[in-house]
Amino acid sequence: MICRHMLARQIAGSLILLFPAAALAVEAGDAGRGERTCRRCYSCHSVDPNETAKLQGPSLYRIMGRPAAAIPSFEYSDAMRARGAAGLVWDATTLEDYNIADPEGVVTGTSMSAPPLRDAHERADLIAYLALSGRYRP
Repeated sequence: MICRHMLARQIAGSLILLFPAAALAVEAGDAGRGERTCRRCYSCHSVDPNETAKLQGPSLYRIMGRPAAAIPSFEYSDAMRARGAAGLVWDATTLEDYNIADPEGVVTGTSMSAPPLRDAHERADLIAYLALSGRYRP
């Protein structure tokens, strides 16, 4: 007897084979869903370019292409400043690895303490949403 989870996996796999474009859409993420997922970040971060409140985390506005620890008015941890000086730049891969999946694994000693976002689709959605604000401009 096949359990529901195994059946769901088989159906999803079949759909990806039949509709490869659907698989690409999942990998690219859905910014609308990502906006909802980003709500979990708002206690520490903002995506509003006009935000004036002093938050625990730096602004995520135009984070794509931004070097780590690049906002002069934010007090970064020593670990994050060191990684920024070593060349860490935020892109889809580094955001996936650090901010969403395993902050401590990418920047040992980071002060970010949020629990990781375990669902790959939610991570892709969140990254798609963050990309909407555009690329970093020094």
